Amino acid sequence: MNLQQQALYQRLQAYSLDAPEACFSFSQRLARENGWSLAYTHGVIDEYKKFAFLAMVAGHTVSPSAAVDQAWHLHLTYTRSYWNEFCQGILGKPLHHEPSRGGHAEQRRYRQLYQQTLASYERIFAEPPPAEFWPSPEQRFDKAAHYVRVNRQHLWLLPKLRPPRKAMLLLLSVVGVMAGLMTGCSVLQPFDNVLKAWMSAGIGSFLIVNIAFSALLMMLGSKWLVSIRCATPPSALKLNNLELAYLTGGADRVFQTAIVAMVERGDLTVLTQDDDNGKILKFTLARGFKARSEFEQALANKMTAGRFNIKQWYRFAGDLAQAIRQQLVRKKLLIATPVWVMRCILLFSPLILLDLARLMDVGVIEAFLGLPIEWRLVGFIGLIGFTIVKAISRALCANPQSSYGDQVLAYYQKIQANAPITTVVAITGLSGLEATAYADLAEAIRIPASVNQNGDSAGGGCGGCGGG
Repeated sequence: MNLQQQALYQRLQAYSLDAPEACFSFSQRLARENGWSLAYTHGVIDEYKKFAFLAMVAGHTVSPSAAVDQAWHLHLTYTRSYWNEFCQGILGKPLHHEPSRGGHAEQRRYRQLYQQTLASYERIFAEPPPAEFWPSPEQRFDKAAHYVRVNRQHLWLLPKLRPPRKAMLLLLSVVGVMAGLMTGCSVLQPFDNVLKAWMSAGIGSFLIVNIAFSALLMMLGSKWLVSIRCATPPSALKLNNLELAYLTGGADRVFQTAIVAMVERGDLTVLTQDDDNGKILKFTLARGFKARSEFEQALANKMTAGRFNIKQWYRFAGDLAQAIRQQLVRKKLLIATPVWVMRCILLFSPLILLDLARLMDVGVIEAFLGLPIEWRLVGFIGLIGFTIVKAISRALCANPQSSYGDQVLAYYQKIQANAPITTVVAITGLSGLEATAYADLAEAIRIPASVNQNGDSAGGGCGGCGGG
C-alpha cells in the first residue's frame, strides 16, 4: 500500500457503523435480520470495510460475498451514514450498488469478478480471504443464498435436510436398477408384485429408471460436455484484446473494447445524440486512421456510411464478431456449435433409447400391468418427448466455452491487475472505466437493456453484486 491507501485503510478501520446514541445499533439490526451471532456480525462488518477498500484500490470492479452484501444492503438504507459519512467523508467518492441485469452472461461475469476480488484480497492484504465470510466461487454462485423476508411471529423456520449429492444419486441409481430388474425377473416376482402395486402398475418404476439414469448421466457427463484437451499451456497462448473480449463477454464486449482501443489511441472521438429512434452514436475518425484489425476496419467503414443508433451498432457488431468466434473455436477456447449439439444429443441418447425400448416392449408387459395400452403409450411417448426436450434445451441454453477456455480466462484474470485500460475493458467490461478519464465514454456506449444479449453492467445485484 502507498501512503494514500494506508490513510484510507486507517480511516475505514476507525469508522464505526454503530451510532453511539442508537438504542438498536446497526450491528444488532444486521445480526437480527440475518440470524447471526454478534461475534459473526462484527466479523462481517470488518470484511465489508475491507471490501470497500478493495473497491477503491483494486483497479477493477469488485464483487462481494453474500454475507458482505447483506451488510452493504443494510448500510445503504442508512442514507446519511452511507452517502455523507462513508462515501464522501471516508472513501472520498461514491460507491454504487446496481442490480444485475440477469441472464447467463451476467452470472458468468460476476462469477469472474468475484474470483478477481478474492485474488485481489489475497494480493493486497497478503492473506487469503477467510472462508467463513468469503466462500469459494462455487459456493457463492452454484449454491447461492436465496433470501426472503419472513415474519417469525407467524412462521417457523426449519433447516433443510441436505444429504450428500453423490449419495442421493447412488441411491436413485440403485432403486432405478432394482425397479427395472423387478419388472422382468421371475426370481424377484414377489417383490415385483409389491413394487408394481406401490408404483401404479409399473409407470412409477419406469419413471424412477428414467430419473436415475438422468442423474447419473448428468453427474458423469457434465464435465465431458465442455472437456477439450490442448497441449499449449494457458500461459503460452496469446490472445489479442478482441479475442479476450469475446471470451469474457461475447460480441457486445468486442464492440466496446474496439471503441475504447480506438479512442485511447486518439483515432476516434465519440458523441451522442438522442432522437426518436434512441441514442445516436456519432463517430469521427482521425486523419490517417489505420485499423489494427479487420473488426476495426469494418467498424470504420460503417462509420463513414452514415449515423446509426446504438441498437443498430450492437447488432452490426454481433454479425462482425462471428469471425472472432471462429478464431476462438480453432484455438479450442470455445466449442463449435455442431460439436456442442452433438455432445448434448449423445449425452441424452441412452435415455432416449431406454424410452424407445420400453415403448417397444409395451405389448409384452400389457398382460400384467393392468392399465389400458392407450394410457401407457401416452405416458411413454410423453417421457420420450421430455427427454428430447432436456437434450435440446441443454444444447441451446448453455454457454459452449470449453474447459481449456476456462483455464485460459482464469490465467488472464490473474495477470490483468497492471494491464492496459483496453485489456481491462476486455476482461471486466465497461465497469473497468469507472473512476477513469473514460467514464463518460463508458456511459455513451453502454448497451441498452433492451438489446442486452451478452451483458455488461457497472455494478451488481443480489445474484452477483459489484462495486466501483
